[in-house]
Amino acid sequence: MPKAFGKLTEDEYFRDGMTEDIITELTKIKELQLFPRSSVLAFRDKPLPVSQIGQELTAAYVLDGSIRRAGNRLRITAQLAETRTGHSVWAERYDRQLEDVFAIQDEIAQNIARALRVMLSDKERQEIEKVPTRDVQAYDYYLRGPQVFYQLRPKSLEFARQMFARAVVLDPSYAAAFAGVANCCSFLYMYFEATEDNLREAATASRRAVELDRESAEAHASHGLAESLSRSYQEADAEFEAAILLNPKLFDTFYFYARSCFAQGKMEKAADLFKKASGLNPADYQSLAHLGMCLRALGRDEETRRANEDFLRVVKRHVELYPEDARALYLLSRWMVRRLDIRSI
Repeated sequence: MPKAFGKLTEDEYFRDGMTEDIITELTKIKELQLFPRSSVLAFRDKPLPVSQIGQELTAAYVLDGSIRRAGNRLRITAQLAETRTGHSVWAERYDRQLEDVFAIQDEIAQNIARALRVMLSDKERQEIEKVPTRDVQAYDYYLRGPQVFYQLRPKSLEFARQMFARAVVLDPSYAAAFAGVANCCSFLYMYFEATEDNLREAATASRRAVELDRESAEAHASHGLAESLSRSYQEADAEFEAAILLNPKLFDTFYFYARSCFAQGKMEKAADLFKKASGLNPADYQSLAHLGMCLRALGRDEETRRANEDFLRVVKRHVELYPEDARALYLLSRWMVRRLDIRSI
């Protein structure tokens, strides 16, 4: 990895990528309510008792584990514990080859469902057992992408785009990697480089992701975002609706669908979607910031006040955990300036 991202060890990017993939697998089970990546990362590398984590997240169960990688060998441990008692309800250790990584993810998801006495439907089982790529090296490149993507900086987004693009070169049928390329270009367009090249690549890559895997909610959400940035709102809405039908627990769909509605001036629908997005990811400050703006535009003063209070609580917590997040600091400072302006009237 380049020096800009040199703090991450090989185990760390692989571990964090696997964590996100397992969360994605588990969201396919309708009876389970999962906390997204951004919520659980705050507890990474902290030896806290599961009861404390459960209390802070209001979670009934915590999945804990470790990943060690040595060449082509993997050692993965996983344990599901009840937060109320701290007792383990399921635990397993996997000593496998790297090629078995998807089988391990499938086994973990199905074993958790079994431990929680959740009956999987045939469709859920098929979705969990789906293999995103047969090329292990392509998967390795893919896992390097999300780790830096969430830093949301121009260099990190460009690096993530390169990693996803390398995965595509190795496996031209890798739908998730195409969606990754598209999201990087969309984010670069939104926040840093509003060029036609970024917009065009976002649309092309996301369209290809949908063509390769029409059952992927992530692919449809990615294409919806690209279409909304091109102001093709009818096409964007259709993609977001398709993503919701496929996975009604995917935060990205609701958040970007809400932003699309906001851009069109559909404040009522945008507010409803931002509220749903916030419910899926209570640690996300951006949904609450936009929700407050929608409610204020609708003249719903009391609801605006509550949304702003929730935003302030969540963004302060986020800044404590990630003090270098420029967007969080920007939104917090803008909120503070607005509050001072209101008080001075």
